[in-house]
Order: sequence, then C-alpha cells, then structure tokens
Amino acid sequence: DPVAYYEDYLKNLYKVSVVMPIHNASKYLRQTLETVCGQSLREIEIILVENGSTDNTMDIINEFAVKDPRIMGISIGKSNPGHARNVGISMARGRYLQFLDADDHFEVNLLQDAYYRAYDSATDILLFGMKEKLPNGEVHVVHNPLLTNGGRMSGEEISLDEVTPYLYDKLF
Repeated sequence: DPVAYYEDYLKNLYKVSVVMPIHNASKYLRQTLETVCGQSLREIEIILVENGSTDNTMDIINEFAVKDPRIMGISIGKSNPGHARNVGISMARGRYLQFLDADDHFEVNLLQDAYYRAYDSATDILLFGMKEKLPNGEVHVVHNPLLTNGGRMSGEEISLDEVTPYLYDKLF
C-alpha cells in the first residue's frame, strides 16, 4: 500500500513533531524558536500555528520558516490554544508529538533524550520534569512525581494526582 509506506517513511523521517500554538508572542518567539531549531535531534518537524495575533508574530514565523525547512507555519485566525493544538496535531507526521508554548524553551538535548528513551522502551507517553522561571528570576524545578519510579506504568496504575496538568512536560 503506497499510502501506508509513505506514512511509515515520514514517521522515520520525523522522529518528533513539535506543535506550538502561538498568539501575540513577538517578544519571546525568536528565543523560543532558537531553542527548538537548535535541538541535537535534527529529525523533527516544527508546526507553528498562529491564532489571531495582532503583533508581528506571523512575520517572525515566516522569517524562521525561510531559514529552516523543518518549520511549517500556518495562520488560522482568532482561535483558542486548544483548537490551534488540534490543527497542529492534524498536520503532524512524526512518530511522537511534543507540545510547546511560545514562551517556553527546550534544553538542547531534550528531544533527543526523550525520543530515544520513549522509542527504546516502546513508551506511549514519556513524562519528564521541567524548570519554571518565576517573575523574580528564581528558577524552580518542577518534578513529575511519577519520574521517581523510573519504570513503566499502565494507565490503571497512574493517578491523576501524580501527573502534572501540563502538555509540554510529556512526549506523546
């Protein structure tokens, strides 16, 4: 089947699809995109879904898309982040999916480490920690309680109280 072959080819080409809903993010978007484009895992696609910005966010998206062919930018008009994420999901072709907000940053090896850990263990969802910069400049480490186990768990074993409510500290 040629369609199945092509879909499998894309999953090998793009190990991770990074989906970012973006709204009026011109102040910090460049720095965020630098951390995503600079990932040590090169086999990624970056899906930027702009939803009704009134600043020059779309100009920045286009600027980066010209420089990096892994970037796909789309403008969907005024919408909410959930809808923008769903549009990004529908465009994603990678084996795994990673969400990122426009004001967040990745450490340089994050996607590589997460991908190989998830892929090697055939994990559906990989949880990892994050660092949060507080308004006073202090950095707070947010640990995911499930990470202390270090092993695999099934859905029945996971309590919602143990999982952070964020999307960006998980690889799907």
